[in-house]
Amino acid sequence: MIRSIFPLFFASLLLLSLCSCFASGESNPDTTNSTERLAAQAGSGGGANSDLGELKPLPDIQYPEDQMVQLEREYEVLIGEGVYRRFQELVYADGQGNVAMELIGLAEDREQPFQNPSALEQMYYDLRQRYLLRYRDVHLRDESRFRQNYGMEELPGTVTLAGRSCRQHVAHSRHGFGDVHFFIDESTDLLLGWSIFDPEGVETARLRTTAVDFQPNFSGVTWSQPLIPEQPYRGAVDDAALGFTPKHAIYRPNGFFPESTMMLLGQVFTNDLPNIHFEVNHDGLRVLFIAQHPSEQQQSKIGPNQIIVEAQSSRIGGISVLEATRDQIHLYIVGAVSQDEEATILGSIY
Repeated sequence: MIRSIFPLFFASLLLLSLCSCFASGESNPDTTNSTERLAAQAGSGGGANSDLGELKPLPDIQYPEDQMVQLEREYEVLIGEGVYRRFQELVYADGQGNVAMELIGLAEDREQPFQNPSALEQMYYDLRQRYLLRYRDVHLRDESRFRQNYGMEELPGTVTLAGRSCRQHVAHSRHGFGDVHFFIDESTDLLLGWSIFDPEGVETARLRTTAVDFQPNFSGVTWSQPLIPEQPYRGAVDDAALGFTPKHAIYRPNGFFPESTMMLLGQVFTNDLPNIHFEVNHDGLRVLFIAQHPSEQQQSKIGPNQIIVEAQSSRIGGISVLEATRDQIHLYIVGAVSQDEEATILGSIY
């Protein structure tokens, strides 16, 4: 049955693409406010209210997937109270659109050394590599929308990553979603690191580059391919190909608007995998997914025009996931917003 096979696959794809974590559960950490610590070290205030109204030039940022480069990176995600799971990865890009990512090390917390990942863990990374680069990694996705929702500040001083001097910039959310720090190579403008903070100032995820090669050898590299065929969704004209009429959300959190809507055509492979309507929303920086596919699950009725909607939710690494079925459409809402916000989105879907 679709219901028994697909949600595990697809929910894992979405959640793990954003969190890159194989554990689950609600995090309620009590750690040092890294935003304040970084700002204090730089001798600057870095608070969320600094110069939000002043229009300043945004920094030039180049992203690894657009360059010819090989990077060794360490990614950390908060999985519990003060506990960060760590991933060591290699990234390859040829500057022509081909990318690949490989998991080479794994550690259960910041104190443990990296160990060789299992074949299963490497397979998970291989399946998700292009989604990790596209959605997990930080990007300035749209300048005008970013300016509406964030103020950008350059902190004094530099930090060194992979032996290279990096400028420090911090994006302050105007809507209280938390700050995002950028570490940008001074000589190439390549983004070599970032940190994401929640509204309380707790660091929920970070990435640091530890080695850079601008003249890589791509011998033996297998470039990433789409996991599922993707096509733009053009509206009702595509409902026949999609196999159902998707529902629509009339509410999104402050600053979030749709960027693109796609069809992920799982039935190209097998009828046991449904086609998916996949909507990508963002606020210029953070990403929010609303995805849906048909379901055979029936809902309980409590009156002539009333039904019970059961939802499952989880949160890890600053990412919330809400999963529910309405009118035989299974819905996933995944993003760096609160569970209350996702419940409001669910209530607005018709």
